[in-house]
Amino acid sequence: MLKVLKEIFWDGAFRRDAKLLDRDRFLLGLMALVYVQTCLLLNNSLLTPTPDTMFFEGKTAFILNLYWSFLRMEFSIDPIFLVLHVLLAARAFGRWLGVPLGVISFLATVGGTRSIIVAIKEFYRYELPDEAAVGLLVIAVIWLLPVIYMLFRSGLRTSQPDHPLFTQNPDYPAEHQLSPIAFLHRVIILGLVSFLIMFTINILFAIFGSYSGQTAIMVVNLFVSLGAMILSIWFAVKRLRNLGWNPLPWMLFLMIIPMAISLLVNWLYLETYFYNAWIYIAVTIFTPVFKWFFMIIAMMIMLKPHNLPEKQLTLDL
Repeated sequence: MLKVLKEIFWDGAFRRDAKLLDRDRFLLGLMALVYVQTCLLLNNSLLTPTPDTMFFEGKTAFILNLYWSFLRMEFSIDPIFLVLHVLLAARAFGRWLGVPLGVISFLATVGGTRSIIVAIKEFYRYELPDEAAVGLLVIAVIWLLPVIYMLFRSGLRTSQPDHPLFTQNPDYPAEHQLSPIAFLHRVIILGLVSFLIMFTINILFAIFGSYSGQTAIMVVNLFVSLGAMILSIWFAVKRLRNLGWNPLPWMLFLMIIPMAISLLVNWLYLETYFYNAWIYIAVTIFTPVFKWFFMIIAMMIMLKPHNLPEKQLTLDL
């Protein structure tokens, strides 16, 4: 997986004779960045140290805040994501366009958008003006243009049909497994189709619907979301087969444990247990650790090719 990441973000990023990145590896890199930024935002609003939940002063409070800032999605690690967006843009569009398009990509995705919104709310005393919302929309539209352009660039199979990202697991038929590239394509198509269905239905309801039809719209959105979730699980099972991992225990592990941790954090927050200093410290220490662990596992599922004949990572019941 590390070789894949190096190949996507670094190899020849600023060389004059470097070949531009193909469509598939660009989308893999972009999806990995957005995924990591999104995961690091989960439950952060409940665990952010505030005057109501800080129990220490002086050096102890400083150390706690410093530790937390480096383990959660915060401004202290935003520069790392900014550099990665610039490197990805340089690999895809050349070194001269790398910096401007990388900055736009960073601003348009989760981390950059969150930073801008927080800064604007602080400046305007928690009121987001319409001008700021329009500015964020303009940035998103500008970012979509190069992304759409990349969709029409040739894929990895055209230039390197024997690339490790296409490797199949000989223990399963081809139709029962998904390589990283095949998994990427299906996830993107599923996301676009689900979004277009719900967006179209909600727009039609806003134009032609009535207040009494809101329940029907909610039911349709629920069924679309459930269908997308079921297909996502099926894609993940096929991807695990390609890696040689046992799908059943891994799916149970990756679905139940994060959900349980999230429910626990929300329950502790709602029941005001965070006013107990020791419970707060335990949660703020272990939640980021679990978050990074599951994020790394998910990144391996997303990017790691099947290796032959090396030992496979296993988790058996």
